[in-house]
Amino acid sequence: MGFDINGLKPNPEIIGENGAPIGEYFRNNVWWWRGLHGLLAGVTEYVYREQNDIPQAQKDRDMLPKHSVELKEWRDMWASCGFNDGVRIEGKWLTLVEDSLEYALENKDDEDMIGFISYLQERLGDQYPFEWHNVESFQEFVMNSGGFEVW
Repeated sequence: MGFDINGLKPNPEIIGENGAPIGEYFRNNVWWWRGLHGLLAGVTEYVYREQNDIPQAQKDRDMLPKHSVELKEWRDMWASCGFNDGVRIEGKWLTLVEDSLEYALENKDDEDMIGFISYLQERLGDQYPFEWHNVESFQEFVMNSGGFEVW
């Protein structure tokens, strides 16, 4: 079983080793996708809060209604990406994923990120591996996808 991620508008000018545009298709089996999905679940929330000047510990009920609604929409959408439901990530949500991947990779050696990855791996268990190379490959896909659907 795997997760097939299809680009909505792949950049035809950047071709991968298989001869197809890099942003056309990305696949992870269920074991690899869980770690990547979990990373983005945590990091996108952090990045969203930073971008909107929302304290990290602030509860949804204490936020501006716009922000609490958007965060709920994002959480629901990203949770669905864990179930092969054909969820489309585009527009502001694509930008959030791009920014979050950049943040994660830039900070992968920081103590907080190392702690988060350890927590994530502990929660997922040994059967779900995590490697930064998978994150880098997904970032390359996302940056060239023009948006994507998770199947």
